[in-house]
Amino acid sequence: MLVLLLVSLLAIVTVGGELSGPLPFRSFDCNAGACTLIVVHGLNMSTEEAKSAGQLNTPNGYTMVAPPLSDQELQNRDLTPAVHRLDSFVGEYSDQQVVLAGFSAGGQLVQRFALGGSNKDVPVYYIIGAPGSYAYLSTYRPKAPAPNCTDFNVWKFGLDGVHGLNIDVQGYLTKEVLLIVGSEDNNPAAVQQQCEDVCQGDSHLTRTQNYYDYVQGLGASNHSLQVVPGAGHDIDAVFRAFQLS
Repeated sequence: MLVLLLVSLLAIVTVGGELSGPLPFRSFDCNAGACTLIVVHGLNMSTEEAKSAGQLNTPNGYTMVAPPLSDQELQNRDLTPAVHRLDSFVGEYSDQQVVLAGFSAGGQLVQRFALGGSNKDVPVYYIIGAPGSYAYLSTYRPKAPAPNCTDFNVWKFGLDGVHGLNIDVQGYLTKEVLLIVGSEDNNPAAVQQQCEDVCQGDSHLTRTQNYYDYVQGLGASNHSLQVVPGAGHDIDAVFRAFQLS
């Protein structure tokens, strides 16, 4: 028997500041009992808390798991070791239909994994929630880096100096990716303000909007953006806008 996995937004969302309807269903067939949601938590959050935030009214037989990553791994400037750890975890579900979701520092890791993980083709759908920064695919930035900001394109912020990963830019641009952030996640004090960060935007909200505009210009037609109205930097408010069924 087949069950149908649907990804939808329960709330009315805003895109580019304008109201739009709920996110259209993303559906695909999956063998009963062989669907998995992997939730990657942010800082100061346990795997159980991440799984709780990912309670999305899932059907019977749907597996929800969270990799046991430490804050130190998620905060590493390189992120390559954490990508390898997530790689091993995702690989355990290679026979499943996988949705991979991450929030905040977890969203940062999921985005880098989608670019360079050896098992990056296992997930059929990526949800990247309010990361503090993105890995850009070129030297372009929404705001020109300061003259002394010489590392603005060094991995994890860009692709310079990346090592030990199989980066596939064109494959990444074809992936089904949802970028999601709260409309009130606009506090500059809540994000890192190193020069490498600042040239991407001044908040989680603007950095996500800027990155979406950037990849759209590169032809990432399967990337979409959803802004959850009234939500701040809150995994519960953002992820519970979803329903998997």
